[in-house]
Amino acid sequence: MGKGRWLNCGCVRHSKSQTSWNKTAVFSLLIGPILFFLAMALQDDFSWSGVLGVEAVNGLGPSSFSSKSRNKNSDASSSCMSRIQHMNYRPASQRIAPSRAWENALRAYERFHTKCSQGRNWTQEFLQVNKSAAAAATSSEQESCRVLVFIEGPAGLGNRLLSLASAFLYALLTDRAFLMDSRGHLAKLLCQPFQDSSWLLPSDFPFEALDAAPSLGEASALNFSSCTAMVSLHLDHAQSNGDQQFFCPSTRESLKSVPWLTWTSNQYYVPRFFTFPELWQPLVSLFPNVSLAFTHLARSLLLPSNPVWDKILRIYSSYLSQAQQLVGIQIRRHSIPNSGEYDDAAFHRILCCLVDNKMLPNIGRANGASRAMSLSYAVLVTSLQIRFFEELRDVYTNMATVDGSLVRVHMVSHEGMEWHSYDQAHKAFIEMWLLSLSDRVATSSFSTFGYIAQGLGALRPLIVDLRGDIAQQTGLLQSSAPSSSRHCFFGQSVDPCNHYAYFSLGSQCLGNESALSDAHQTWINHHVRFCQDFPQGLQLVT
Repeated sequence: MGKGRWLNCGCVRHSKSQTSWNKTAVFSLLIGPILFFLAMALQDDFSWSGVLGVEAVNGLGPSSFSSKSRNKNSDASSSCMSRIQHMNYRPASQRIAPSRAWENALRAYERFHTKCSQGRNWTQEFLQVNKSAAAAATSSEQESCRVLVFIEGPAGLGNRLLSLASAFLYALLTDRAFLMDSRGHLAKLLCQPFQDSSWLLPSDFPFEALDAAPSLGEASALNFSSCTAMVSLHLDHAQSNGDQQFFCPSTRESLKSVPWLTWTSNQYYVPRFFTFPELWQPLVSLFPNVSLAFTHLARSLLLPSNPVWDKILRIYSSYLSQAQQLVGIQIRRHSIPNSGEYDDAAFHRILCCLVDNKMLPNIGRANGASRAMSLSYAVLVTSLQIRFFEELRDVYTNMATVDGSLVRVHMVSHEGMEWHSYDQAHKAFIEMWLLSLSDRVATSSFSTFGYIAQGLGALRPLIVDLRGDIAQQTGLLQSSAPSSSRHCFFGQSVDPCNHYAYFSLGSQCLGNESALSDAHQTWINHHVRFCQDFPQGLQLVT
């Protein structure tokens, strides 16, 4: 977007002739990079060059800043500082306590996991079970320690985290020890969730045997006989008829006899779990406010390891914490060859939606009366494409805000394309957590990256339809609405969308689910809805 062009959307207009500078703004622009490099020099262990400091400044004079609370706990011996500290960096509205039932369930599971793990060599255990499943089936010790192994798929980080949360919840509800394939990115990014035992399989584990486990369809063909010691669940967005049998109550009952399950997926199945007759009531007791189910799961499981958390805090404290309003913007374009490609129309929609919904101040000539009411904004842009950041920075650098507000725009990384490397996942995880600390957040439709941030933060997002096709699909966005607001809407829930729920879609148990109780069906009608940003998906709503 050119700096001298009017933004033709009815929400923001800017042109070079409207630029309003003063000595304070100029000084801020000059001193920002200097302070950034000075801070980096003082922090000699901070070598990540992807952070961009205070890049955009807009205001008409000095502004008072309100620092958010900071945790003073310096207990370096803690194995997971983020668990202890993260609530202290959240706005009061985000400090939501989990239910007593969920806390009790986690503690009970932790004791169970510790009991199963202590004195046990998982490699030897697996080899023994795989060698003689019949003996394992008659072992009372093994019966109390059936296992579910989470294996990361090749999808993006958001999908992997959603899959992990789903797999853990299923393990907890079905009395299985949850173990993680230690070859993936999440083993390095996440804290160990259990104080006295690990959820990681050892490095000498025969992972190739896990990879070769029979599929659910193959095990079903064998009627889950005693020779089936291990079954692999492939629950991606594309599933065979055999995979889909997981959604049959009779199949899930048969799985109880299988000592080891593996779980590979790119989906968030928690909304679907609420439709399982045997899981519905336990889940409702754990998550009375069902739209916060993922929030409590994520805050228990998706906690950054200490090195990752340290970087999150340094970025947050240096560049984001001082603003009175922290606004997170997550930009991801889908269904195009290069999801990191810049698009002027997409930027236009984002800016108009943010201003129309009062997440950012409008551009124009400030008056004296408005200056006394001005706010300071820190805006965090997360995108593969740096130009979205640059365009937003230039808008608020070159133009004055109508109310005299100060707007600073920041970006952590700009990878250009998605590579699925550990380094990229590392940066993405940091960005998800930083976004979750926002006061308000805008996300891109269909983006699992955005789902993680809104869930961690318990934030009802402003969803921006960057593709521009949701209006035709759902009728959600009225064609009579102003052009600037046709492409965004507030989410109906904090909880993520289960994009591909496989609700009676071709599985061999088609029709069995019609036997739901009246109470269960009524509950589903009230609390499970089609997703706003993907009409085929399911979402939990309160």
